[in-house]
Amino acid sequence: MRKLRTNTQPAPRPDRLGSGEDLVDSPFAGLAAEGKLAAYRYDGFWVSLDTLKDLEVLQRLEEQGRAPWAVWRRPRAAAG
Repeated sequence: MRKLRTNTQPAPRPDRLGSGEDLVDSPFAGLAAEGKLAAYRYDGFWVSLDTLKDLEVLQRLEEQGRAPWAVWRRPRAAAG
C-alpha cells in the first residue's frame, strides 16, 4: 500500500489575520511577499457558493442531473 504524502508546510498562523481584515487581501499578500504562497492551474469545475442565489443555482443543477462536481455519477471509461 502506498503512503500518502502529507503536507510538511505549517498552516498559516491565525495571527496573520487582523480584526476586520479580509482573508484574501492582507494575509495572502504577506505570504506572497515572503515567498510562501503557491498556486496551480485547475481546469475542472469550480464555482463560488457565497450567496443564497449561488446555492439555488447549484441545487437546480443537482435536481436536473447536471451537477458537474458529481464525478462519481459519471460512467467509467473502458480500460484499454
